[in-house]
Amino acid sequence: MGVGFGLMVLIAFAGESPSSALGVGGFLVVIGLAFFLNSLFDNRSDPPIPTAARPGPIEPRRQD
Repeated sequence: MGVGFGLMVLIAFAGESPSSALGVGGFLVVIGLAFFLNSLFDNRSDPPIPTAARPGPIEPRRQD
């Protein structure tokens, strides 16, 4: 978002075109805002470890 605001200021003053500054810089601000909001909904917990039953050693059958 900071890059977008900086680009808006740069284009507005250096290029003397505020409407172009809002278009280019505003695009980056909106993308940055979307990434920020998306990070708020991110699940940061570790995934659960599956607990599968581990088979023990296989013993041969006894022939009686």
